[in-house]
Amino acid sequence: MSKKEELAKLILDNPEHELIFMYPYSESDYDLTMGTISWFELTEYYIPDDRVWFKGEEDELFEEWSENIFLEKCNSFDDVSEHEIDLIDKEAQKMIDKIKWTPCIVVHISS
Repeated sequence: MSKKEELAKLILDNPEHELIFMYPYSESDYDLTMGTISWFELTEYYIPDDRVWFKGEEDELFEEWSENIFLEKCNSFDDVSEHEIDLIDKEAQKMIDKIKWTPCIVVHISS
C-alpha cells in the first residue's frame, strides 16, 4: 500500500482527528513550495504558546515549565532547597496533567 493510500485509510478510520501538516521552514523567493509526504502518525497535540507539543514530548514540556516556574519564583539556584525544587516539579507536573490534548493525524512533509 502506498503512503497516499495508507494516509487516506487513516483519515477515513479516524474522522474525529484533526489533520495537521508539519514541514521544515525555509525562506524562499516563492510563496508556495511543493513537498512530499515523508511520514505520518496518529497522535495528539497541544499548543500553549508558539510551539506545538506532541504526545510523548511531556518530559521536554515538563523541563521547560519547571524551569520557567523556577525562574519566576527563585532569585538564584544557591537559595533553593530540595523541598522547593520538589514543589516546583509538582507544580509543573500538575500543569502537564491538566493538558487537554487534541487528537490528530500529523503528516510530515519534506521538500
